[in-house]
Amino acid sequence: MEQARSEFGTRLDHMQFELDSFTGNWQSAQDLHDALAARQQGFADEVAGHTHMLRLIDQKLDWLIRTALKPDPPRECELDDLDGTLGELAAAADSGERFKQHRLDAIARQPLQADVDEYQQWSAKLDDRYAAAVTLSAAVATAPTGAATPMRVAADFRAVRDDLAALERDGIELTERAQIARQKLDADELEQREHGAAITVSERAWRELIERLRRTVATAVEDQALFPPWFCDSLGLLPPRAAADTWLDLASEIGAYRITYGVTSRRDALGDPPPPDDTSRRGAWHRR
Repeated sequence: MEQARSEFGTRLDHMQFELDSFTGNWQSAQDLHDALAARQQGFADEVAGHTHMLRLIDQKLDWLIRTALKPDPPRECELDDLDGTLGELAAAADSGERFKQHRLDAIARQPLQADVDEYQQWSAKLDDRYAAAVTLSAAVATAPTGAATPMRVAADFRAVRDDLAALERDGIELTERAQIARQKLDADELEQREHGAAITVSERAWRELIERLRRTVATAVEDQALFPPWFCDSLGLLPPRAAADTWLDLASEIGAYRITYGVTSRRDALGDPPPPDDTSRRGAWHRR
């Protein structure tokens, strides 16, 4: 018996050794897989970067060939604010955006309104059940002395009583949620009354700013104008054929960012980045 126990212990130790070896090998294989995946992603990013650079070089060569055939030298497309009017639009748009940060958007309002609506539905059910209870109580109270309460009235009263008990149990949480939601919605409506006009003006200013920049870029592309270095390095000289509108939108928004925050770098499209923990509109805009 002692020998059998010893042999069993030896086998158990051997099995544990094999399990540890398998676990170690599996972890090594997993680490190797992760390393290969990281290298593959790195290669993919590098290829994408080279592809982007080749596209920009190809565009510049095409542009040089086209402009060389023209009798007049190409004009320069200036996207920074020269006369101050774009800066005024950008300032108005940015001012309204700061107000909008305190407003609830449609996604944020939806669950709050749902809590208020659910409370109102609960309150209507509660009133209905109380009215039914009063009616049934009156039926019992007006019954002739000594008359037996109809079985149906008694059964209905018990059902109403159970409904009221269930509704009152749910009412504590529903009421609390609805009060919190109503406070937030009321605060949002107050923001709208106080700053709604400024937000409307800012949205109009933003649309005008983007439209003017978009027209400037589109005209420059048609004229084969020379874009500033920051534009060429990040966007190229021509929009991709399959995504021209997206390219124009991005170019206009980068131009609006530069004007809004006074970026003057000739090489860096967005200038120095804001701090990583910046929660302002500029931080969110830059990270996007």
